[in-house]
Amino acid sequence: DNPKKVLQIVEVIRKKLSHLLDGFEIPYINLPETMGIDQVTEIFEGINSTGIKLSVFDLLIARLYRYDIRLRDLWDKTLEKYPNIERYSRVIDKMPIYLLQAMSLFYEKNSSCKRKDVLDIYENVYSKSKRSFNEDWEDISKWMNSAITKLEEDYGVKDEKEMPFAPTIPIMTALIKVISEKDNKAECYKKVSKWYWSVIFTNAYSQSVDSLLTSDFKELKKWFDKDDETPKVVKNLQREISQLFLRDVASKSNAKYSGVMSLIALEGANDFDTGQKMNDFRDKNDKDHLFPRAHFGSHQNINSVLNMTWMSEETNRKVKRYDKPSEYILEYIKKHGGEQELIKILKSHLVNKLAYELLRKDDFDGFLLEREREILRKIAELVGIENINSILPIIQEEKLLVQDYIKIGESDTIEFKSSLKWDITKKLYNKDLEKVILKTLSSFMNSRGGVLLIGVSDEGEILGLEQDFEQLKKKNADGFQQLIISLVNDYLEPEFAEYLNISFEKLNNKDVCLIKVRPSAKQVFLKENQNKEFYIRSGNTSKRLDSKETHNYI
Repeated sequence: DNPKKVLQIVEVIRKKLSHLLDGFEIPYINLPETMGIDQVTEIFEGINSTGIKLSVFDLLIARLYRYDIRLRDLWDKTLEKYPNIERYSRVIDKMPIYLLQAMSLFYEKNSSCKRKDVLDIYENVYSKSKRSFNEDWEDISKWMNSAITKLEEDYGVKDEKEMPFAPTIPIMTALIKVISEKDNKAECYKKVSKWYWSVIFTNAYSQSVDSLLTSDFKELKKWFDKDDETPKVVKNLQREISQLFLRDVASKSNAKYSGVMSLIALEGANDFDTGQKMNDFRDKNDKDHLFPRAHFGSHQNINSVLNMTWMSEETNRKVKRYDKPSEYILEYIKKHGGEQELIKILKSHLVNKLAYELLRKDDFDGFLLEREREILRKIAELVGIENINSILPIIQEEKLLVQDYIKIGESDTIEFKSSLKWDITKKLYNKDLEKVILKTLSSFMNSRGGVLLIGVSDEGEILGLEQDFEQLKKKNADGFQQLIISLVNDYLEPEFAEYLNISFEKLNNKDVCLIKVRPSAKQVFLKENQNKEFYIRSGNTSKRLDSKETHNYI
């Protein structure tokens, strides 16, 4: 509105800037016109050593120019030709460097992608050979585009923004090119999968990345040919998985966070509303809370990855209308005509039946614990860890009732028994049934605990305890509990009675005994005459170990 005033301000600024520039000396070096580009490059790198550090790609643009290699042009052509690389380069600015690292891993004699070796790639690989840098660049570009497809399709990476560790791109590129020349391709890919998930869940590439990429690549190539050459990072996860605590993982930039979200995507992450797999709405989905932040926001673990999953935008909006999971679950039960379809959908989010029951009861802490167990089981499966259940804690939530356990079904931590004394098949008292109960109790104690329901058939039918009560002096629940304690005292040891939490519930006007069993640090033997028998859980049964197996287990 006041041109004169604006001009006055401009003049003041000009005078101040000219004062600064007049007193500022700019150093420069005169170079002769005859100096070669290689010498110019060396001088530039020398005088820039204390300035802004240029990337390997920036330096190689100049270094390779002397060999008539136009690296910037090659990169531009790669972006035009390979859509995956172009898409990832929008988010990951090191993509051209990753391509050079992949070349160095595959072609450099020491399989190194350390900074110095990548900078010297022409001298080390091409100066004394007939190989063409341009042709190898094009070839590796093709493999990198394929590697990105593999990461998304086989490892659950949603897109360029959800990469757990971007540095896995160059090594995955080099690895799939190596595997393309192998006869045992399927076996090699299984090993790559074990390595990949080990890298993610040990947070291996959080520092010294170039050195680790180099050592991992070498170890994997050995492992492809020799099964006993397991890479260090795989051994580390196999050894440390019991210390993998996911509850505190809440930062989206954490590789473990992205790794868990990738696992969920791999399972399908079917939409709560439509049942569609995540891949069918990949570009229109959100990751958000299963226990809504509006109501549970004060909980310290509200943003834990264990409380997150993938949802379509529409489903996410619906879920946010509710305060509690129990409320939106009711809507989706009605939507799908019953619980079974919803339970099936939730399974594709790594929410098992027990976790579903805890979700339905709005039990936040119990849900996190059980979902963590389910995710750890999945990780163990992917990296080849056996007997993972033996090192995971079990959940015995007070809120879970007999009907809840029946809905969940028998497992390594839940077992149903028809009776304690009455043989429903033979219609008579059978003392051997008492030993069956004791086997189950001791196997739970020797493993990681569990839940035993007595008065329920294998199929989950409520049978009740009426016939058992008739065999007792005190014909009720108190007499039944006293018998169980007496059997434990006589055939196990009195101290182990403390590991049992015995209660009773009435369902359909029939009594059912619910026994929650804690694991024992001390070995529990079942005394049978002069013998001692040792039982553990194996799937949903109690397995007796012979003396050698018992020794090895203990």
